[in-house]
This record gives sequence, C-alpha cells and structure tokens, in this order.
Amino acid sequence: MNTGSEQALSATVVTGERQAWLDYARVLLLALIVLHHSHPRIAVFDQMLVDLAMPLFFLLSGLLYNVARYRDSFTLFVRTRVTRLLVPYFAISALFYVLWLIVGRYMVGGSELDIEWWKPVVECVKGEPSTVCGTFWFVACLVSIQLLYYCLDRLLPPILILPVALLLAVVSRFLPGIGVWNMSNAMVYLPLFVIGSMLRKYRLAGNCESAAVATLALLAGCVLMYIAVTRFEYLTLPYSLLNLSAVALLSVPLTTLTMKSATRWGQVTWIENIATASLAYLAIQNYGIGVMRVVLSRIMTESEFNAALWLKPVIAVVVFIAIYPLAVIILRYVPALTGASKRRKNNNT
Repeated sequence: MNTGSEQALSATVVTGERQAWLDYARVLLLALIVLHHSHPRIAVFDQMLVDLAMPLFFLLSGLLYNVARYRDSFTLFVRTRVTRLLVPYFAISALFYVLWLIVGRYMVGGSELDIEWWKPVVECVKGEPSTVCGTFWFVACLVSIQLLYYCLDRLLPPILILPVALLLAVVSRFLPGIGVWNMSNAMVYLPLFVIGSMLRKYRLAGNCESAAVATLALLAGCVLMYIAVTRFEYLTLPYSLLNLSAVALLSVPLTTLTMKSATRWGQVTWIENIATASLAYLAIQNYGIGVMRVVLSRIMTESEFNAALWLKPVIAVVVFIAIYPLAVIILRYVPALTGASKRRKNNNT
C-alpha cells in the first residue's frame, strides 16, 4: 500500500499522460549543456559537464522511446523519425545556414570567410554539422542510435540486445571513425539508450517510486561505463580519475533533485515549454552565447574576460532565459520545428 508521499509523487510527477519529472530532467540537462558551452571555458569543469549531461541525455531519450510501437511497421518508424527528428534537423539547419551565409560569417570574420559556401550543406547532409548548428550532432547521433536499436530489436531476442549493444560500444573504440550521421558516437551511446528503453515499463506503469529507485541504481553505472569506454586510454591520469568519480557521484543527486522538484511543483508550463522546444534550445544557445561574448568584448579585454570565471554561469543563465520567448513563439507558430505538428500530451517518441 502506498504511503502519502508515494501517492503525492504519483499524483504530481505523472500528470495525465505526460510525466512532469521527465520534463524537469530534460530542462536540467539542457541547462548543463548551455553552461558547458558558455564562456569563459574551464577545461576540466567543461569536460565533467559534458561527460555528465550527454550520457544522461541519451539514457533519457531511451526512456522516452517506444520500440514496441515500430516492431510491425518500418514505414511508421521512418515516418515518425522524419517528423520528430529529421524535419527539425534540416529545417533549423537551413534557417541558420542562410543567416550564416548572409550575416554570420561576416560578423565572425577571419578564417570563417575562407569556408566554402557549400561546406555547411555537405556537413548537414552527412549528419556531421560543425560550421552551422554544430550542437545538432546530437540529433544526427540520435537518428543513428534509433536505427541501430530498431535493427537489434528486429534481429535479436530481447535478452541479447543489451550485451550486443555493449559489445558494439567497446568495438567502436578499435574501428576507424565512422563520421557519417555520427555513427561512431551512436555506437558508444547505444547501450545507454537501450538501458533507458528497458526502464520504460516502470515509467508507463506510473510507478514513479520504482522508476526513481531503478534509475538511481543505474545512472552512476551507466555514466561510469560510458566514460570508461570512451576515455579508457586516459584513465591513468589523476584528473581523469577525479572526473570519472565526480561525474558518477553527481548523477545521483541530480536525479534526486529532478524527482523532488517534480514532486513539489508538478507540471509547470514554462518547464513543459522548454522541454518540448529542446531542439530549438540546442540550436540557438551557441549563437546566444556568441552574442554575449561580442557584447562583453566591447567593455573588457580578452584576458579580463577569460579571467572572469564568474561570467560563465551568468552568461548561461542570461542565454537560457533569453531563448525562452523564441521557444514559445516556435511552439505557437511553427511547432513542427520542435518535432511535432501539435503540442504533445505525452513525452513519448
């Protein structure tokens, strides 16, 4: 029998079909990504942020992914991937490409002017964005992960999917890099996505207490596994061992913070808006950070800017807040850029 706290958790964390804690988790991870990209850069701290946020992002993506929905229809799988991922990917990339071509490259100047006009187009088509919307490597990687997972789900019995995914992650470290649609990264992150998908049954059952316990138990191990696979050659260095331990330990309180916040406040409109418009946030944040840096360069020297480490969280907060009105406009007038033709009533993909 549920206690009062457990009943409150189920009532506030699960609102209708949409689960609030998943929105809180996505917003928290987006904030970490914006902080990671903000200047001035702090090498060890920034590496720790990305080593924490990206594995959890892919774990969360797996938790939201309904693999059973596509088992009987490859056409449905392709159609939903196009709508949810590829349309936002190409549409937002095209928009920022035009802006880069007309204005952006001239504002940056220097070596940016030497880049051929067609290079960002080729990068986008190959799923290796760098010059324009570089953060969209995540979207390309997610497309490849979901394709790999779809194939594993169709070809293997369920008990073998995770072991094979882990094997692919390890083997990928010894293969030449496959940059097309970030396939090498997809192989590394695939086990995290699979584990997230395995936890899905707890989420759908509305058993948030069980989901929290299962998630807490696995998060540290997942992050440790990811870093061990991707950075094993550096683990003899003291700062890497420190980074490894710090990231694994931080994953637990962050998960607890997410669940407690969702329990206390439940569904909040601005949290839901940011979570739904997460692709827009990923695309815009680097440009907002760039604008802040240009503005600050008018009032302080480069050395002063790099020494003012306190500016990093300030810039991250300002950019995160400044993007919100744009996100709301996108949700209201062009929701297809968020991966849905209309506001979703659930978090599922």
